[in-house]
Amino acid sequence: MAQMELQRVFGSMEHLVPILVFTDWYPSEPNNLNGDQDCAAITRSADFRWDDLSCTALIYYICKKSAMIIC
Repeated sequence: MAQMELQRVFGSMEHLVPILVFTDWYPSEPNNLNGDQDCAAITRSADFRWDDLSCTALIYYICKKSAMIIC
């Protein structure tokens, strides 16, 4: 999805009941440095707390994947 499409999707979710109610931002975050930080990550440089980052940042990530059943 293009960034504008993602912003529209996430922006439209503001009126829904929040799924995630826990936050652990690093002090002074999110700060949207240079107006280019639309994504978030847990980083070592932020003492493993939440930090907003550019969506083009190259970082490791964790994904949820359905279990594979092998018969």
